[in-house]
Amino acid sequence: MTSARAAKTMPRYSEPVGEARELFMLKDEEELTLPPAYSLVEVSPYTDATSHALRLAGGGEAEDGTIVCSKRENVFDCAVVLSAEQPLEQSALVVLVAVMALADALSATSEPGTKVGYEWPNVVTANDREIGKVDIHLPEGTTRADTPGWIVINPRIGIMGPPDGDARLKEAGTTLHFEGSYDTTPGQLLQSFGRYFLTWVNRWLDEGFKPIADSWSLRATEARKDLQVTVEFGGEKVTGVLVGLDEFGGLILKPGRKRKTLGLLDALGL
Repeated sequence: MTSARAAKTMPRYSEPVGEARELFMLKDEEELTLPPAYSLVEVSPYTDATSHALRLAGGGEAEDGTIVCSKRENVFDCAVVLSAEQPLEQSALVVLVAVMALADALSATSEPGTKVGYEWPNVVTANDREIGKVDIHLPEGTTRADTPGWIVINPRIGIMGPPDGDARLKEAGTTLHFEGSYDTTPGQLLQSFGRYFLTWVNRWLDEGFKPIADSWSLRATEARKDLQVTVEFGGEKVTGVLVGLDEFGGLILKPGRKRKTLGLLDALGL
């Protein structure tokens, strides 16, 4: 995979018990096919994919493009290890690239008519409710001036159960099953996300961030020029007309006559 040169988490699901365990495991017969740019590492339903990826990355045991995927069937939960070639301000853009890919994967695999959208900086929505997220993890001590030694992103989508049936699903707002998409599997989402992520990363590296920002803005605003949004930022709510993204992934709003830019790194807590 091309390096992320211009590149955290919902509460964990409670572990299924007894006979219910089999319902939450990725079906063994589901064959996963990913582009050759990736190296797939599958872990048990009881192993946290992100923690495992962080151990591999921190120990120098994961190459660029390693995907660690949990075998849980009630959630698509994976972690992708990436290299970086630019300082954090540029490298962190990979979160928005991954959000684009995750939304495309959701659109391709969910029930027709599902309205897929974004909430800046890293949330994916289905029918205007949060259904997934992309978090970013860096080596301890990484500053904004540093080029990260590695990046781990964690895209995830809730699949099974009503949103009030589990603490993590409740925080997410909805799941694929709750929205009527009963046939979508974690394996389908993984394969679709892998393809779309590679496509968007290559476009980012070839054409810069502007095409990503333009595409993000078009979907986020639903092609409207007067869409009012409210964003949690710095402990307060900021409301304004959504203008788009700046070159560093910052959200540009127009609360009044003047524009206001909310920084991506601040929003991600980096």
